[in-house]
Amino acid sequence: EPPRKKFAPIIDRQMKAIIIVKTVVENSILFSIFVYFWKTTNDISLARTLVFVGFGIGALFYIFSIRSMRRMVWRVNPFQNVYLVLAVVLSWILLIAGVYWRPLQILLHTVPLNASHWFIMIIFGMVNLLVFEVIKGLFILNHKKINI
Repeated sequence: EPPRKKFAPIIDRQMKAIIIVKTVVENSILFSIFVYFWKTTNDISLARTLVFVGFGIGALFYIFSIRSMRRMVWRVNPFQNVYLVLAVVLSWILLIAGVYWRPLQILLHTVPLNASHWFIMIIFGMVNLLVFEVIKGLFILNHKKINI
């Protein structure tokens, strides 16, 4: 993409809309997960850990989508930016350490998750990515800059 004009806003109307919709959807889903697990298990630590993991996974999934606002995520080579891939791998390691490594569990007040919890959070990450792609796709279609 060509550079922006000197006084063009960094966050334009499109980005504001995407940020608002994505934030509302993501936080609504995470709040629902929190309430569901807190009420069904009566374990506030588990519910908090799931939200912690949800925020992490949400960011780690959609970081690849936000790399290009003009092309859909499946049209962008994920390995084109090696530093981003390394940062995401390191972030996954740190997220897992925050859930299972005792010193970080104490610091972050997290508890170990089982496979079904991770499955739910991976699905959440995919939904988060899908929501972002749908919103982005609507803007692409609206601006007639389709490159799907």
